[in-house]
Amino acid sequence: MRKIKKNSSELKENSIIIEEDESKYLKQILLLGWLIPFFGLYVVYFMGIKLPKRTRMVMCELLNKNFTMTLFYIAILTPLRSFSATGLGEKLLGFLVFMFIASVIFQIRKTMAWLKGENVRYKYTFKFFKEEY
Repeated sequence: MRKIKKNSSELKENSIIIEEDESKYLKQILLLGWLIPFFGLYVVYFMGIKLPKRTRMVMCELLNKNFTMTLFYIAILTPLRSFSATGLGEKLLGFLVFMFIASVIFQIRKTMAWLKGENVRYKYTFKFFKEEY
């Protein structure tokens, strides 16, 4: 019985170490996502660095959100040039600024949830980058 208790306490200690390590990676990925929003996470993803499952999920969610929003911005900016002479161009630009601010607010909320330990996902994004378990 003593060996079983000893082994279970060792397992608990190991799981705490894994969680601390995962937290460290998660904080680094989130910081990189804020400092270098479009290119930093792509470099980490395509280098194939081994990350814990939850950290990999968060990184893929951020990549999917960034890629979706980039496609959205391009889709709005493309006709903006031709509509700049009319009043519609100003409305499209205002909508673009509104969507950018909303995107930043959503990312702040998700970042806070991920730091608290919740597993949240973006609902309306294209799933180009998949988590590999």
